[in-house]
Amino acid sequence: MLHLVEEVRKIAERLGVKNLVIYLNTPLEIIKSREAANRNTGERHEVEPLNFQKVADDLEIPTSKENFVEFTPTTDLNDFLQKIK
Repeated sequence: MLHLVEEVRKIAERLGVKNLVIYLNTPLEIIKSREAANRNTGERHEVEPLNFQKVADDLEIPTSKENFVEFTPTTDLNDFLQKIK
């Protein structure tokens, strides 16, 4: 069975559409810090630990074979937007 990213890439190729993977690379310590802050503020929906772990376990980091752009907490937004144009 193809992974979702691969399925979407094949559909885009078949349709002649450009495709780009955006890899949101946020270190676990920042995620945990944001979770803790959110428990105090309640500004965002809380993700159940089992759901978070499932997503973390299923995460596939893009390889050099894929057309991807990485976005991190320190990425300059204007630079990022230029890369995805």
